[in-house]
Amino acid sequence: MTIAKDLKEKSIPDNIPECEKWLWENPEALNLVLTGLKEAKQEKGEYLGDFSQYAEIEILETINYKKYSCSA
Repeated sequence: MTIAKDLKEKSIPDNIPECEKWLWENPEALNLVLTGLKEAKQEKGEYLGDFSQYAEIEILETINYKKYSCSA
């Protein structure tokens, strides 16, 4: 049984912000996130180097961060 399926059988907590409920309602996405967190806790991650050279500064500077924030 997947982590997400276990959690899905429980109700979505009332304190989850509205903008994050989509994750709880999407078992596949939730399972990917929870698996990643579990692996990170077990230090199963692998350093792949610095990817900052690929960042598009012009785009990053124009992003409206409030659009992606729950507090917006």
